[in-house]
Amino acid sequence: MILEEFSFSYNVKKEIIDRINTRQKADACLMGMLASCNSLSDKEISLLTENKQVVDFFVHNVNRVLQCEDAISVNEIERKNGVILYKVEVSGKENRIFLLDYFRTDESRRIFLDELPKDKFLPNLVGGIFLACGSVNNPEKKYHMEFVMPNLDLCNDFGLLMIEKFGITAKYAERKNAHIVYIKESEN
Repeated sequence: MILEEFSFSYNVKKEIIDRINTRQKADACLMGMLASCNSLSDKEISLLTENKQVVDFFVHNVNRVLQCEDAISVNEIERKNGVILYKVEVSGKENRIFLLDYFRTDESRRIFLDELPKDKFLPNLVGGIFLACGSVNNPEKKYHMEFVMPNLDLCNDFGLLMIEKFGITAKYAERKNAHIVYIKESEN
């Protein structure tokens, strides 16, 4: 069994986080994470991840945006395979509403091109989506990148964003009621 901390995806996520060195980059990344997190509404905002660095980034930046040090709860869930899964939740309805307003989003999770950050911050938005729901294999072995999205509308919006802003053609699949956007060709 390969733990995420030794995987190629883990290293990519670390590199994404390490390159975020301004508030604008962090906000764009957090916007992507929120759009693709597990639950997004005024009733619940939660993110599930095995990556502690993703947890720390999310907690730090949500607290920064909310100007509050205790807006997040983190619970560890031990899986049958021994891997720890972190459930990160934003507490307080007023905090959740503030985040939804701050990032101009709602339960639909739609990504509208006219409401996105400046083009120079779009890689950070995509990085945030990857942090929340993405994985990638080592391209030296077999290239496969995928994003497990919470709904079909977000898949479509993300696919359009990738084509229009980066010239990358992604594909769609449905697997066990999950919506998957994936890229297989290493040229992309």
